[in-house]
Amino acid sequence: MNLIIDQGNSVCKVAVYGAGKQQMSTCVSDLNESILREISLRYSDIRALIYSSVSSRPCPDFGAYFAALEQVVLLAADTPVPVEVAYDRSSLGSDRLAAVVGAHHLTRGERPALVIDAGTAVTYEYIAVGGRYLGGNIAPGLWLRLKALNSFTSRLPLIDELPEAGVEAYGRDTRSAMLSGCLLGLEREVAGYIEDMQRHHPEAYIYMTGGDAPLLAERLEAYQVQVVPELVLLGLNEILEYNKI
Repeated sequence: MNLIIDQGNSVCKVAVYGAGKQQMSTCVSDLNESILREISLRYSDIRALIYSSVSSRPCPDFGAYFAALEQVVLLAADTPVPVEVAYDRSSLGSDRLAAVVGAHHLTRGERPALVIDAGTAVTYEYIAVGGRYLGGNIAPGLWLRLKALNSFTSRLPLIDELPEAGVEAYGRDTRSAMLSGCLLGLEREVAGYIEDMQRHHPEAYIYMTGGDAPLLAERLEAYQVQVVPELVLLGLNEILEYNKI
């Protein structure tokens, strides 16, 4: 079985794959000793592990928890991957690369794909037919936009939740104006990327992942966006399989 660990800046996602299928997944705030011991007891036949991190936290000593572990892949700029990368890998986040590999696995390289990861930042990745990753863009996510308005002005409030009834096209006070401006602005930005992709490649798949993916996909349902919540974990498992001895 494979253990997949995606260490982010604020949370860590952990999954176990066996026979090509996900057996479990969880999201924790801290990858601590108790969590690793719990997984090792529940899945004693874990043989391979991949660790991806965009955090400065130290990498755990996995061998201390998984006695049957035969291979550990620490995802780095020189780790072989099953796609052709036309991007400076020394500056490419491992989560972005994993999402690209996950999308390639889903398309089998038969169609182009646009991957949109809507988290703290929103990233856009373009994968051509045959699994050629041609590049991507990075922009502020929804909550980063709202936080920036509060941080870099003297009077705009900090907004940390959306209203249950959604937002109107134009706000009627400062708070609703900020919400409408940030959410609708992001929605139209994402729609622009999708429309550009579909203009050149009508057959392309549009994949969306990340914490704000369900919110945006609901507002962009006309574009037939496919939400794949664990696209990064899927891609990491494929990279691990590709590197198995």
